[in-house]
Amino acid sequence: MKRNMFFALLLACTLSVATNAYTDSRDAGRKAGESARRAAETAKDFGEGFNESCFIATAVYQSYEAPEVRTLRSFRDRYLETNSVGQRLVRIYYKHGPNWATYIEDHPSTRMPIRMGLDTLVFALRKSGAAE
Repeated sequence: MKRNMFFALLLACTLSVATNAYTDSRDAGRKAGESARRAAETAKDFGEGFNESCFIATAVYQSYEAPEVRTLRSFRDRYLETNSVGQRLVRIYYKHGPNWATYIEDHPSTRMPIRMGLDTLVFALRKSGAAE
């Protein structure tokens, strides 16, 4: 259980990096409206599979089928979705993830620092066996 909480905390820290990158934007007002519109379009495009999307990881790795994205989905399904704290984290992610992903797409320089955090998380998940 301690290991799962560690991974949940690491995931929360990674999401915090994405959040900080989004909120530090100088022209957040204009971008926020644009991001919300694009996020809505993204959600519409995903349709039925919307709640199974890994928005940030897909934006960072530029493929929904990247091995790292599959590892993160596996962790979500096997651990986060099986407890109330994890379910709350997932709900927060689904609420804000499309906007964060849009920001990453609009600002490619944010990919590398976020990827470094995600790579660390993916490595730890794989090493511990918490995800495939």
